[in-house]
Amino acid sequence: MSDESIAIKSGQDKKLLKIPWKIYVSRALSAWGDRLWSFGAGIFMVELAPENLQLVAIYGLVLSVSVIIFGAFIGDWIDKSKRLTAAKFFLAVQNLSTALSCVLLGLYFGEVGKAYWPSWLPDIIPVITIILADIGQIASVGSKIVVEKDWIVVISMDNDDRLAKVNAVFRTIDLATLSLAPLSAGLVFDFISNSAAAYFIAAWNMTSVIFEYWLLKSIYKEFPMLAHKTIFENPKSDEERKTSFLTKIVDGGKAWILYMKYPVRNAGFGLACLYMTVLGFDNITYGFCLQQCVTESVLGALVGVSAVVGVLGSISFPFLRKKIGLTRTGLVGMCLLVITLTICLVSIWVEGSPFSTRLFYYSGQYDFQFRLCPAMFVLK
Repeated sequence: MSDESIAIKSGQDKKLLKIPWKIYVSRALSAWGDRLWSFGAGIFMVELAPENLQLVAIYGLVLSVSVIIFGAFIGDWIDKSKRLTAAKFFLAVQNLSTALSCVLLGLYFGEVGKAYWPSWLPDIIPVITIILADIGQIASVGSKIVVEKDWIVVISMDNDDRLAKVNAVFRTIDLATLSLAPLSAGLVFDFISNSAAAYFIAAWNMTSVIFEYWLLKSIYKEFPMLAHKTIFENPKSDEERKTSFLTKIVDGGKAWILYMKYPVRNAGFGLACLYMTVLGFDNITYGFCLQQCVTESVLGALVGVSAVVGVLGSISFPFLRKKIGLTRTGLVGMCLLVITLTICLVSIWVEGSPFSTRLFYYSGQYDFQFRLCPAMFVLK
């Protein structure tokens, strides 16, 4: 091996040992914004339609369906775009759409210029909010794909241990922000106002986008290999690049076909079904808790507690895997999940549960009184 090759390898080893703190800071800023908006959006939907959880359900359904429909197209566009271009685009779209949505909600909840509001404004605000939130959600998915599935793989320089370490830190950052961000937002909701919380989230996104942009550019310059991408080093001809809209739809369908052929398909599908049946801290749960007179600050604290439990799970996984193996660790986790969910299910019939009903006979009709807070709903 020549002296030049040794020097290059030595430089790569030093860079490999160097902790990419800018990646971590960028991820922390992005995760904090995501958690703030994820928590706040559920509360905003409840406040826009406090009589029921229908709007919250529509909000969650629109976001989920959009990711399913556009996920393959996002990945395809990322593959065909320069890394920095894709990162900057998703960063700008995500933060600006969220900020715009929050400013709009802040003006609405603050009743700014209410005397001049048209009669249809209260009906159009939820629609605009959901559309902007949907755009931000799609951009958030794209941003995560760019950084977590591409950038850190390149930065790790084909070192599996390095990649595993970065992924572990990312997971810890995500859970830490899940612990703290909802609590901070809940305090603003609870002790100030809904409009103040909306402005708080908007201000964070507008401030965060500046620092995230600087960090991404700095990382891109620090690791020159990010500028190299196979698709640009082996460009296709103009005829090969021309694709119709129908072709793009077919390509999206091929992505699903590819997924169905993967050996982990059944496990992934089972996990997806599990997420459709278990009790989790999502927007529907947030709305239900608020209807039971749980304050926003307490709700944020409970979300934080759930994140702490998640951190403990992440910490215990390597230890359990080493002691009892991967398969048994998975079985232990599944058993604990079923046990805890069974306790939640049993609590429905416990005295004092908001699901408990009392049956009365009145005027020849049965009245079911559901003791829900803050109001009592009577179904005749």
